[in-house]
Amino acid sequence: MTYRKLEKDEWYRLKPIFEVEEWPLPSQDLATVVIAEDEDGRIHGLLCLQVQLHCEPLWIREESRGRVTFRGLAGILAEEILMIKDRLPEGSAVYFITGLPNVEKLAEPLGFKEMSEKIWRLEIK
Repeated sequence: MTYRKLEKDEWYRLKPIFEVEEWPLPSQDLATVVIAEDEDGRIHGLLCLQVQLHCEPLWIREESRGRVTFRGLAGILAEEILMIKDRLPEGSAVYFITGLPNVEKLAEPLGFKEMSEKIWRLEIK
């Protein structure tokens, strides 16, 4: 098995895998893909490093809670997202990451769906 970075001119090789898995194909400009392939060039595994839009951190001054709302802040961000959506890859998503309790009350009314996956963080130092 050979492990290597997939070159941009080979990106077409990802399409059948991503179609079967029903995943959006990552942007060539914003992603790096590494693959494991056999001696015949068949891909047996891959891992993508992608830029993802996400909302965090959310901070509201304690004495302003109740006057400053997530909905108010997120509404402005939603407008910004609409202005750039034509430049994003098809199937792009925005993630809302928070450790606050009652997240559903904030996120669900805006269309966010809870994910079953856990999020792991690696700080780059």
